Amino acid sequence: MAKGFGATTKGMDEIQVMFKILPKRTQTKIVPKALKRAAKIVVKSAKSKVDTSVRFKFKSGKEVSSKELKKMAALIRGKGGNKYIIIGVKVDKKDPFYNLANWMEFGTLAKRTEPLVKARSIKGQTLAGKGIGLVKHPFMRPAFLETKNEVRKIFKQEVVLEIPIEVEKMLAKGKV
Repeated sequence: MAKGFGATTKGMDEIQVMFKILPKRTQTKIVPKALKRAAKIVVKSAKSKVDTSVRFKFKSGKEVSSKELKKMAALIRGKGGNKYIIIGVKVDKKDPFYNLANWMEFGTLAKRTEPLVKARSIKGQTLAGKGIGLVKHPFMRPAFLETKNEVRKIFKQEVVLEIPIEVEKMLAKGKV
């Protein structure tokens, strides 16, 4: 660890100030690591909240279980200085299962419990009358709400731990 350099923070504001002082390349190395470590908690919580008893049978005959929703990924997006993470279910867009995560989280139109702004189509009303559709079983939103304080804490800890390491690397290379 570099002697003469110390980092202590009380909150996220102090971290933002540090990032303004340090070069952008430091941010692009620190933030993704911290985001990935913090996202692991949300992913773990979301996986535990998936209702695995739901099964779908499509017109093509393909049957899908909601157990497939446990295949989650956390992807880093954004440019240097403005990184963020997207947590979601790994699905191929060509797969008929593509919308299952949305159906599970929000329910299908036929089973919607809140009043609609526009009336359902005749086909949608017929399906709802037959009981076809899916009542919502949210798993991502509750996972996020349950873990958001812990995620913030882990993110902050990881950033504070990584800053001295990156500064040491910069000083060793002689590039500041």
